[in-house]
Amino acid sequence: MTSEDPFLKELWKHKADEEKGETQEDKDLNLYFKFKTDAAKFHSLIPLIVELEKTVGKYAQSVARWSSVRQGKSEKEVMMAADQNRKLAHNILIDIVNQISREYKKLGLTNSWRSDIIGNTRAELGDWALTIARKALNHE
Repeated sequence: MTSEDPFLKELWKHKADEEKGETQEDKDLNLYFKFKTDAAKFHSLIPLIVELEKTVGKYAQSVARWSSVRQGKSEKEVMMAADQNRKLAHNILIDIVNQISREYKKLGLTNSWRSDIIGNTRAELGDWALTIARKALNHE
């Protein structure tokens, strides 16, 4: 096996993260605070970060509603509507992250952070947003 093996790369990445003592939650929050810091320096980011915060809050609310409906004795139509609302909120979240990424690129800033939060699955972005909602924006 070579260092190009994706499995080994992932293992080494986790090992390095463990040695640093940085949790996924720490990384998620650090990225959010980086956005805030960068927005203070590059004012064109401010409206995008404000929109991101609103979108993260709405996404967290939609996930909470969907979870509540799933656990209750709701009718199928109510469950489907809650799930559709959650998916729509997630798509809007993807859109705002893409807008921020494009603005970073336009400003000549690295947008390598994008792969950290979007990753390989939609779930990774959702998890990132829920961490930000819970820990930074105080949405439960």
